[in-house]
Amino acid sequence: AQAAAECAKQSITVNILKDEPYWAINGQTYIDWENCTRALLEESKSTDKPIVIGAEKTANIQSLVQLLGFLQENGIQATQLLTEESP
Repeated sequence: AQAAAECAKQSITVNILKDEPYWAINGQTYIDWENCTRALLEESKSTDKPIVIGAEKTANIQSLVQLLGFLQENGIQATQLLTEESP
């Protein structure tokens, strides 16, 4: 968790969650996918920080696929994919 916190200061972290609303940016959840993507576009345009994707180990793969598709459509580069490790 410490590494993730350090990483968050130097990057935009998009979290993939196992429960609704399924996505968050820097730990902040949004009411729906549309609001989340709007916020992500604004965030990515206002800074040159890299985007890191952090996925909960039990998150739905479809949520990740949807995010990756959105990033690709908008020409946004994700630099890293972090996943929780099993204890």
